[in-house]
Amino acid sequence: MKNKILVKRDTTYIEFLRIIAILLVIFNHTGDKGFFLFSISTNSIFYWFYLFISISCKIAVPLFFMISGALLIKKDESIKTLFKKRIIKFIIIILIFSFIQYIYYSVIKNQFAFSVSDFLVKTYSLSMATSYWYLYSYLGLLLMLPFIRKMAKNMTENEYIYLAVMQIVFVGLLPILQYIFVKGNYTLNSSFSAPIIICSNVFYFTIGHYFENVFEQKNYTKRMTLLVSIVSFACILISCLMTNYRAIITGEFSEGTSQAFHMCLIAVPTFATFFLVKYMFQKISTSYIINKIIITVGSCTFGIMLFENIFRENQVFIFHILNPYIGSLLSCMIWVFSIFLSALLLTLILKRVPFIKKLL
Repeated sequence: MKNKILVKRDTTYIEFLRIIAILLVIFNHTGDKGFFLFSISTNSIFYWFYLFISISCKIAVPLFFMISGALLIKKDESIKTLFKKRIIKFIIIILIFSFIQYIYYSVIKNQFAFSVSDFLVKTYSLSMATSYWYLYSYLGLLLMLPFIRKMAKNMTENEYIYLAVMQIVFVGLLPILQYIFVKGNYTLNSSFSAPIIICSNVFYFTIGHYFENVFEQKNYTKRMTLLVSIVSFACILISCLMTNYRAIITGEFSEGTSQAFHMCLIAVPTFATFFLVKYMFQKISTSYIINKIIITVGSCTFGIMLFENIFRENQVFIFHILNPYIGSLLSCMIWVFSIFLSALLLTLILKRVPFIKKLL
């Protein structure tokens, strides 16, 4: 029994990627306690380490989009089935969980007065929680899915490479060069670059399909693994250098302005993580129990995302208690893990509720 595999390994690696991504999403919301710790540690010997971690965690959402593309694009569904099975379900998810968030902030936190009309306006035009922008973006992708499927399934290997090169050049290299030479005072005409930049989510969605269903298994080699690791490290390092350079030039270290180069080259580390985890699960045998744990936890990551902000706000005391004794980063890591476990437990409980189970 101990050597029995629960499901095909590719499914297990997908769930493991989900776990990595949700932990990074939570960390990304920790502000100067973790994610933005580098900004208040400019004189610390750990400054570059904190900055490296901050940029690295930005692979989280692109990973989620890649996973979705890997699983959804290959399916054959009619538009009617797509609406019935996915789009309507996702609209219901947005309404129900936005209402839960609205109750939390209006009734429990007393940040504003409860009003049905206000709830509808906020749900229509805003995101009720930090990470809920993802729900709206994902819903948009679902609406575009029939067209994305047609495109992705008919693309050649060279066309996928061309797509990746365009993303790296226009989202990554060009903004970096513009800032190095003219400090961003002159940028490429937005009417030209906007279609490429705006479609970033579609890009990751499509590339996920490529790595899972088009890229040949024989290419997942030790040599390729080493190569993507080195290139990935270099891309994060370049983003670190550019973030530091911009801070020196502008003298600004606010969370809003200092992330100008966080996402520029993040496509490469995202590819690398997807590649490395898939390679690892091809080469390393895992037991039935380990697979079962990974699959169970991975299946709860959507629920964790829906509730992480509530647990994050109410468990911040963990960070404040530990910080004087073990430092900010380690305290933040424990806080993140506590949020993760709490939201995981709640999701596991809710998955036992018949209607809610279908949503999570």
